Amino acid sequence: MGIPEAFQDKLFERFSRASTSGGARTRGAGLGLRFVKVVTERHGGTIHVESVPDEGSCFRLALPRIDVGGL
Repeated sequence: MGIPEAFQDKLFERFSRASTSGGARTRGAGLGLRFVKVVTERHGGTIHVESVPDEGSCFRLALPRIDVGGL
């Protein structure tokens, strides 16, 4: 559905939930994206969202490469 631009800065905060374009609240506790961000950053990575209301959202997660010694 896309995420309103004004809400995108708050998207990764605890208990953060957006309203849909019709005004209805989304389901969930608002912890999922916060959890993803914390785990990603603790592994040295980043997460970013690009979203257009009424079109959709794209989440990009990047993690650093590690050398596992021939595995």
